[in-house]
Amino acid sequence: LAGLIAFIFRSKLSPEMLASLAFLVPFPFYIAAMFGGQAIMFAPGAASPAVNDVWFNDRYGAGVVLPVALYAAALVMRWPWGKIGLLALILAQSFLIAQGGIVTLQDGQVGLSCNPYSVIPDYLRRHYDTGYILDDTYNTATDFRAVPEITLSNVIYQGSGAKWQQALRDPASIVNWIIVASGDQVSQAIDVHSEAFNAQYEVVAIDYHSGAVLYHKRGLPPLPTRLITIDPDANAYRLCGTIPLFNVPTTSTVPHAPAGRQAAVVRDIKHVHRAYAR
Repeated sequence: LAGLIAFIFRSKLSPEMLASLAFLVPFPFYIAAMFGGQAIMFAPGAASPAVNDVWFNDRYGAGVVLPVALYAAALVMRWPWGKIGLLALILAQSFLIAQGGIVTLQDGQVGLSCNPYSVIPDYLRRHYDTGYILDDTYNTATDFRAVPEITLSNVIYQGSGAKWQQALRDPASIVNWIIVASGDQVSQAIDVHSEAFNAQYEVVAIDYHSGAVLYHKRGLPPLPTRLITIDPDANAYRLCGTIPLFNVPTTSTVPHAPAGRQAAVVRDIKHVHRAYAR
């Protein structure tokens, strides 16, 4: 901050000063995204106990690296002793990284990045077309990043404000897809066993790890079918393990989908729903 102030007073309205402000763009962007419910920050005391992603916030730390480097250099450029102090800080930081590891690398070794293979994201990769998806993301931990066709704006979750409340009250008015898991807020608000609900939605996929169920709204155009390979494969999990500094274990496994199990479970659930409707 001191370097920013010094740089502004020193450079006035020069092209260099104005160009340097581009590196500050992530800050108002993240603030606006959080205010609009399109980004979140991990707070251990506020998040669900099911959330254990210690490196989730490293994205915000990464955003400060460039402006810190730029304005810290601008602050000490005319102060000889400042250069020595800055060099000492860089050496200390290098020592800390050597001891604890690179957090942006470790972020990909734990948490959502190393979740086991899930049927629901795989189904969506193959068949998702359009429409909102209702999901209690804190409990299902659905990895939408595996689905290129889905952006965060397509997902209605606890951070979606009025849309979240509307989807829980009257899902058919706003969402085409619903993910339900035992004990989550969606299952508590919506009776998925009711005749009215099953007249509007049908089961299309069941995750055999978590037991989560994916529903799709009836009466919509036929879903597309994309021919893709299973993702992620064994190679994608080779770096998943334990963070030495914090000893954070992962439960990740190489995906092994039981042959025919998902299809059998889906057929059984549909049979029960049809019998209940009759």
